[in-house]
Order: sequence, then structure tokens, then C-alpha cells
Amino acid sequence: MQATNPPVHEVCKKLDWDTAFFGFGIGRVIDTQIKLAQITAVNRFADEQAIQCLYFLCDANDSASSEIAENYGFHLVDIRLTFAYQFPKVYIPFSTEDFIRSAQPDDTDTLVQIAKTAHQDTRFYFDKHFDRTRCDALYEAWIKQSCEGQAQKVFVAINAGVPIGYITCHIDPQSRIGTIGLVGVRSTARKNGLGSGLVQQSLNWFFEQGIQIVKVSTQARNIAAQRLYQRQCFLTEGIALWYHKWY
Repeated sequence: MQATNPPVHEVCKKLDWDTAFFGFGIGRVIDTQIKLAQITAVNRFADEQAIQCLYFLCDANDSASSEIAENYGFHLVDIRLTFAYQFPKVYIPFSTEDFIRSAQPDDTDTLVQIAKTAHQDTRFYFDKHFDRTRCDALYEAWIKQSCEGQAQKVFVAINAGVPIGYITCHIDPQSRIGTIGLVGVRSTARKNGLGSGLVQQSLNWFFEQGIQIVKVSTQARNIAAQRLYQRQCFLTEGIALWYHKWY
């Protein structure tokens, strides 16, 4: 039976928000695996949708997909590690730190300034096709939107009443799995236990919401973040490879 190319819409999708933000067409391969027979559909999609950059998050265990991606113009830009925390049957909440509280509307401008420099180990900064000022603005927009309701909860670490760090918390309404989105600390305040305090506060909040599993993803190059989650008893759950293809 002769193989046929899958319909374009089943292989890739255009990312409207990314496209509008960066000012050029951005799409994504839908699945975490890719077959040789799909390459024509991928390129046709890019042509029809005026895509300049195509993301592909590849299953790290699928060597065939990785080889196909590399042979057809995708370039590795990041390794994503996913960690998971499962609440024990008897959970004793962490003592609430007096320097951590819920975010308030007046915090947003300060958090935006922290975000501008707090995420420079992510894939966008390591792909030279992206303008660094737009990368800064990406995380500024992300934390701003989180504070405006995109996240179910945002906690901030404060010093003398001024925010110096943040963590965003999300709950999937269907799976009831919690996710930590962004964690950022002002550069001059790092290595003081703020990250641990923020993660602990988020776990207390997730527990109060009846969540059993909390997940978080970070970069393989971000050793400090990996150690932070490991200290809080998060276990490595998965590894994936981020590829970008430019047209």
C-alpha cells in the first residue's frame, strides 16, 4: 500500500500569538515525532502559511525523528527537562515565609523589569535569528499576562516591600495537574534561597487546591533550576529536544 502525505493541518499549526509578537510567521510541528513522509507536508505548510520559523519539540527517545529533523534543516536549540512532584499521602505544608506573598496589581511593573533579564538561558536567546530585545520583551509580556489572569496564581518574594522574585502557577482544568510556569529572581538577589521559598509556597497553594501532581520544565543548561527542583523532591519525568527550522 503506497504511503501518502498526511494533510498539512495534521502535521503543523501556525502559532498566531508568536507570529504577531515577533512580526513574522511562526509555526510548530504538532507531534513529538516526525516521519520522512511528512517532510513535504511540513515544507508545503511553511510555504502556504508564510512561515519563517518552525518549532519542533522532539521526543528524545526517538532517534529516527531526531535524525530526520537534522537532515532536513532543523537545528537543535534546547534540551527540555520536565520534572514532576507528587504529593505524599501525608503532606506537611512548608512554613510560609514572611517575605513571600501573593502578587498585587502594583507589582507588575517591577516584575516586568525582573523578567527582562531573568530568562536568558532559554531557547530563544540561543537562536541568533531572534532579536535579543524581542526575547526580553517576550518574558516581559509573559509575566505581565500572568499577573493579569493568565496564571491562576502568582507569588512574589519581596525585600523592603519591593518584589525581587516571582513564580507563576497554573492548573489544567481537565487533568487537574498543576504546572509551574515562570520562576524569576532579580540577578542581585539570587543564591539567597528565594527560589526554594517560592517553589515551596507554590506547592502549598497547589495542595490547597486539591492538586496531586505538579510539573515544571526547564533547560538542560540551567543547572541551578534543576538543583532547585531536585531539592524540593521533584523527579525527572521526561526529556525532549527543541528544534527550530528557518525558511
